[in-house]
This record gives sequence, structure tokens and C-alpha cells, in this order.
Amino acid sequence: MNRTTSRRRKRARMRWTDFRKPLPAAETADRIVLIGQAPNRIGRDDVLVRACARLALFADLRLDDLLGRTDRVNLFLVFPGKNGKGDSFNDKLARSRARRMTPGLFDRRVILLGRRVARAFDFRESVFTFHLHHGADIAMMPHPSGINPFYNDSANRRRAGKFLRSALSSTRAP
Repeated sequence: MNRTTSRRRKRARMRWTDFRKPLPAAETADRIVLIGQAPNRIGRDDVLVRACARLALFADLRLDDLLGRTDRVNLFLVFPGKNGKGDSFNDKLARSRARRMTPGLFDRRVILLGRRVARAFDFRESVFTFHLHHGADIAMMPHPSGINPFYNDSANRRRAGKFLRSALSSTRAP
């Protein structure tokens, strides 16, 4: 691959043109919506399954049970690229996408995965507590990526699991 081709691919990734991914349907309104940053480098269609696998481990749940009780969506549909140890993140585009998503979240319970996603939704409350925000019941929890040092402490993993079990207790099993 030559240098020009590489630049074109990078520019195409950064355009973030596909903002039209539908939000979860209204008939699933009793399920919690998990909102993440973007798909992984591979760009697989299984939205947030890797993150949900870590969350299910923390909450002592089966992965298919967690997936059946949640709707999952990412702010972006393409991997934004690397930036040092983590992923790159365009705040301006994230806020734009969050504004487009907000009306579809009305009267839903939403968990924002990570500070960057919370910042895009202008959510500045503490972690692991639900607050009414733009008509939705929203909480934030640290991003469940493998590089987040928050989850290195077993007490924090237990706290995240307890919060998730509590949030899911109001949903019906699939």
C-alpha cells in the first residue's frame, strides 16, 4: 500500500458520514441503552459485544442475558484511529451525533460508557448514579476497555457489577 492510498483511507475514516444508524426501536423501551464510543479496529457489526463481555464478567451475568436486556449503539460507526495508547476522538463530531441521538432516548434508561461519551451528551454527573437528563434517565460508567485503569482495582469491578445488576433488575429477561 502506498502513501497516497493510506492517506485516502484515513480521510475516509475520519469523514464519519454515516450518522443515520437508527436508534433501538420503541418496542424495546424497557431495555437499557448502552452507548459506547465506536467499533473496534476490525469494524465488526456486533456493537459493543466485547465491552459487554467485560461488563457481564463484572456483574456475574451470562453475556447472552446482558445482550438480551440491553440495546447497544455507538456514537460513531467507524473506528476513529489510534491516538497514543487509546483511540482518537473528535469532540465536535461526537456532540453532533449525541444531539441527533437525544430525541430517541426520551423516557429510556441509558448508560454512557466512558467520560468522552458522557461529555458528548453534556452529562457531568458522578458515575454509577442515574440522573434525569434531556428527558432520559442517564448514568455514566467508566469505559470497560482493557486499558482503563479504573477496573484494575477489584473493588471498582465489584462496584461496577453491583451498579449494572441493579440497573438491569428493572428489565425483563429475554
